[in-house]
Amino acid sequence: MDGFMVNWVAVIVASLVSFVFGWLWYSPMLFGGTWSKLSGMKMGGDKEGMWMPMVWMFVATLALAYVLSYVLHLMGAMDMMSAFKGGFWVWLGFFAAGGAHNYLFPPKSFSLYALDMVHQLIAILLMAWILVAWK
Repeated sequence: MDGFMVNWVAVIVASLVSFVFGWLWYSPMLFGGTWSKLSGMKMGGDKEGMWMPMVWMFVATLALAYVLSYVLHLMGAMDMMSAFKGGFWVWLGFFAAGGAHNYLFPPKSFSLYALDMVHQLIAILLMAWILVAWK
């Protein structure tokens, strides 16, 4: 892959940071109550049944961190500003635009879309910063 050497420690740390950030973002301490109201889903439901979706979410976050690392490599990202630029473009094209259909069909509130997309943007920027800083 054109000289790309993955830093697995950075990928794992970026994934963990993103995962913990998501847990905080959607917790009652921050926006969990708002998310619950906007999504129509009850917080604190089946806690026993949550471990498997959480495992799969972490695997998905690992895949995202790996791909983001490769995209940042292709972009030649070498500093924090280029990491943030790369992270922003990935977010805009693949999350903000690519995920819009999840909120349009069936229609969901723009507030829920904004809450989820701001979370995704911050998570991706954090991962991009870690991935470039630990190159």
